[in-house]
Amino acid sequence: MAMQTSNRIGVPRAEKALTEALIQEQSRLMRPGPGRSRVFIAEVGLGVGRPDALLISISLTGLIARKEVGLRLPNLSHARVLDSIRAGRGSRYSKGHERLLTGELLELGWINRRGEINATPNLIHQSLLVEAKIADWRTGIRQLSRARWAAEHAALLLPREAQHRVPRATLKHNRIGLLSETNGSIKWQIRPPRKTMPWFASIWLTELAIRAHEAGGFS
Repeated sequence: MAMQTSNRIGVPRAEKALTEALIQEQSRLMRPGPGRSRVFIAEVGLGVGRPDALLISISLTGLIARKEVGLRLPNLSHARVLDSIRAGRGSRYSKGHERLLTGELLELGWINRRGEINATPNLIHQSLLVEAKIADWRTGIRQLSRARWAAEHAALLLPREAQHRVPRATLKHNRIGLLSETNGSIKWQIRPPRKTMPWFASIWLTELAIRAHEAGGFS
């Protein structure tokens, strides 16, 4: 009997090549704008899988100022609890865990003794979440849909020869754009609509940008 060969052989390497092309082409996908810097984050920690890439345009001056005053977020849960305090509602966590996180946020300087959130201006100007796939566009769309809250724009990246397989109605329904790659060059096929991010996503992306800045990931 002939041995069957998995169709996954070579896929991780090919997807890595797509991500590498994305790194090289990032300046074409996002221009930071005056007074801002662009940061590229690979394998983004969002608590819902790890999307391949996130591009952010952010105020570097504001980011450094926030870092210097120590307004840091240990994890996404802290951002979600801050958002619930800001909105005046309960969080998704148990009362005990919420109290623990709130106490930590008090120590970090995010809230004062009256339980009020200290001034935290939005530093994010643009954000783009990207998932790269060789052919499995369905999985790519599912992954982006779960993480769609985390960026203003989201896009699926496929090789040019595969991009025509994706139903445009599916992209429109999920508010996802489409990028294609040919010989290392990336081009928009469909630009994604803008979606307003929740506040907790904005402050979490700012924390990720601070970590990237510390690692030398700005341009």
